[in-house]
Amino acid sequence: DAIDASNLTAEEKDALKKNVAGEVKTAKDNIDAATKDADVTTAQTDGEKAINAVEIPTSSKTKNDANSDLGNTADAAKKAIDKTSGLTEDQKKTAKDQIDQAVAGAKENIKNASDNTGVAGATDAGKLAIDKVSAKAAIDAAVAAKKSEIAQAPLTAEEAKPLNNLVDQDADAAKAAIDAATTSAAVETAKNNGVETINNIKVPTTSATKDDANKAIDAVLAKKIEEINNANLTDDQKPSLIDQAQNAATQAKENIRNASTDEDVQTARNNGIAAIEEITVKSNSVDDQDNSATNAGDSSQTGHIQKDKFPEGTTVTVGDDDTATVTYPDGSKDTIPGDQLVQGQKGDTTDAGNITPTVPGGKVTVKDPSHLTDSEKDQVKNNVDNANKDKFPAGTEVTVGDDGTATIKYPDGSKDVIAGTDLIIAAKGEDVLGSKYHSHKNGSNSSQADRVKGASTANGSIANAGNNLGVKAESDNAFVGVKGESDNAIGNNKATSLKTLPQTGTKDTSILGVLGMLLASLGLFGFKKKRDEK
Repeated sequence: DAIDASNLTAEEKDALKKNVAGEVKTAKDNIDAATKDADVTTAQTDGEKAINAVEIPTSSKTKNDANSDLGNTADAAKKAIDKTSGLTEDQKKTAKDQIDQAVAGAKENIKNASDNTGVAGATDAGKLAIDKVSAKAAIDAAVAAKKSEIAQAPLTAEEAKPLNNLVDQDADAAKAAIDAATTSAAVETAKNNGVETINNIKVPTTSATKDDANKAIDAVLAKKIEEINNANLTDDQKPSLIDQAQNAATQAKENIRNASTDEDVQTARNNGIAAIEEITVKSNSVDDQDNSATNAGDSSQTGHIQKDKFPEGTTVTVGDDDTATVTYPDGSKDTIPGDQLVQGQKGDTTDAGNITPTVPGGKVTVKDPSHLTDSEKDQVKNNVDNANKDKFPAGTEVTVGDDGTATIKYPDGSKDVIAGTDLIIAAKGEDVLGSKYHSHKNGSNSSQADRVKGASTANGSIANAGNNLGVKAESDNAFVGVKGESDNAIGNNKATSLKTLPQTGTKDTSILGVLGMLLASLGLFGFKKKRDEK
């Protein structure tokens, strides 16, 4: 009864029972052979002692060996998982927890097994469960490696999504095959097939969407270069315009490369095309010299300038802060901030004095040039940073205003400014002052200040001309007056630092000289307009 009540296998119990039966037979034979009462008693006593000496183990050696074998298999599997590259710590922990669960279930089945066959079956089932966990971990590692390859490819999110979906589908199919396997050999086959299928998924090395966008940029650039080469320009003018076009194309391609979605690619493409197309190419003539970079202050043009565009009675005053106020006869006003009229010379001891920021080759197309979105500001900032990555010292900060004006603050506190008109352009159809597409129409209720502004375009600038202040006629000889106190008035096609001239007693004449050149540039625009009308 004690043997039957133990947790031994049937085979172990039978072995013990045979031992007991042998001792019983020996005792009985000795009793039968006894000739004296004393000998019978001795035989009986010795037999009882021999039977009681048969030891019943407290545990089954067969089951103990099975548990030990299972534990060794589990330990090896865990070590292999820890060494598997591509798995996250959470994935490794989950896999090892699943192995522990498989071992616990197998040991319970071994404990309840009644014979050696049952023990062996429970052991094999436990090992199979462990093998399946290890196989699935290998599939997860293959998935991680392939998705990392996809993430590193220059694809848009829309191009990457179907590839990632395919990886997930192949992984699910492999895991289903692993679950269906009934032997360790079948598990190994399902694992190997799954890993191979995932590894064989081809990841493009280029983005078709980005390639198409770059081709569009190349086509527009080639057309613009052809237009420049066919124009009646000097040998100095053509390379300058071609450089502008190529810089705009380079910036556009950089933006396309960094785009993460199809929409971002199209935005970068459209902005790049607009930036290239807006480069104005006009042949040289007596009346049209807009492509010259040295038109500012050129006395040879004075014969073409009419200086009567401001209405009679217009007054110009300059404040102590160098701000110029243009007051028209009807009382309307334009204001030009002093920091956009007076500036120090490059070459002083400040960072701003020693650095001339490069204006990006391409402009960012915006919906409303007066109120940029945060995304549009970020694009402008990135363009300025990229164009000057080899110029700006560490610690330089670039901020972009609502109108697109970029303020560059150097580590020493000095500043440079690039006007918004040199960095942004309004989208087609947006009738916004300062936009490439602005109609320049003036309603009957417009003030004289608005009409003066409507007579000019937004792409020109007052810039640093050598060591003197001058008016640079750029593109459409533009001067955009500032209405009220808040609008940015002057487009700056060459970034200049915000520094006032030393108080040498010449400030008023310098500023009035600048204002005189403003009048001259506006007069030239009027002359061209009249000639065009004729």
